Amino acid sequence: MKRSVFSIFVLLCISFVYAQSGTTRFIDSPSWVLAEEEGQVDVARVQDSRTTEAKEAVLPSANDAKQSPDKPETTSTTEKPAKKKKDIPPSKPSEEGFLHIGVYATPVINWLSSVSKPVSRSGVNMCVTPTVMFDMRMIGRLYFGVGASLNTIGGKLRLSDTMGLTHTRSTWISYVEVPLRLKWQTRNFTNSRGSVFLSAGLNLGFGVRYWEKDTYEGMISIAGMSPVEGVFKTHQRMEKESRRLVNVAGVAQIGYNYQLAKRINLIIGVEYHYGFVRPVKNQKQYQYRLDKPSYNNQQVGLILGVMF
Repeated sequence: MKRSVFSIFVLLCISFVYAQSGTTRFIDSPSWVLAEEEGQVDVARVQDSRTTEAKEAVLPSANDAKQSPDKPETTSTTEKPAKKKKDIPPSKPSEEGFLHIGVYATPVINWLSSVSKPVSRSGVNMCVTPTVMFDMRMIGRLYFGVGASLNTIGGKLRLSDTMGLTHTRSTWISYVEVPLRLKWQTRNFTNSRGSVFLSAGLNLGFGVRYWEKDTYEGMISIAGMSPVEGVFKTHQRMEKESRRLVNVAGVAQIGYNYQLAKRINLIIGVEYHYGFVRPVKNQKQYQYRLDKPSYNNQQVGLILGVMF
C-alpha cells in the first residue's frame, strides 16, 4: 500500500516538472508579457505612419493631381534667379585703340549760291556720296581723320526768259575728295550705348566729271524752218576753258554714335558743305550773248554708316 502511494506521488512530480519545462503559452499569460507585445506593436505603427507621411510630402496624391491638372509647377527654392544682361560700360579712350575705320553713304542735296547776274538759281539736285574715313585718336576723345570720297555738287540755274523762251541748266560736277577732320566724341551716356560727336574740317577735291543739261521750253526758231513750240533738251560736257580742276569746301558735322559692340558702332548724323572756290570761271559765252554763270556750291547731307 505504501509503495503504490509513493509511486503515484513520484509520477505526479515528474509530470509537473515536464509540464513546466515546455514553451507552450496559456491564455492567461502574465501581464508583463502582454505589455511587452503591445509596446512592439505601437512602435511598428508609429514607424509606418512616419514613412507614409514622408511619401505624401514628396509625391502629390492622386486626388490632388486630378483636382488641379492646370496648376503650374512651382520652381525649386534652390534655383538661382536669371542674371540680367549687362549693358556695355562706357569704354575708356585707352581701351578703344588708336585707329577707327568708318564706312559711310551720305544722301545729299545740292544747290548753288552767289550766282552771277543775270543768271538766277532755280532748283536743287540730289546724289549719294560714298566715303571711307580713318580716325586716329590724338588726346582723350579728340580724333584726327583723313579719308576719301566721291562727291557731286551742282544745282539748277535759270539762264534766260525772253520772247516766250525759257532756258534752264542743270549742273553736275564730280570730285574725288580728301576729307580732313577734327572730331570730338563724348562718353556713352549713363545706362546707354549712345554718344554724340562733333566734327569740322576741309574737303580738298579734284574734278573728274563736268556735265551740263540745258532745257529749252517755248517757241524755238531754227534756220530755214518755221518756229516750233515744245521742250528741247541737250546734254554736253562743260567747256574746259570755263571749269576749275581743284575745289575746297568747309565741312561741319554733328551726329549720334550707337555702340553695338566694343569696336562696332552705328553712325547717324547731318553735315553741311560750303564751297570756297567757284567751280566755274566767269567768261563770256558769245553764242548766247550772256555771261557764263559763275557760282559757289552748297550741300547738306544725312550721314549713315558703320565705324569699326
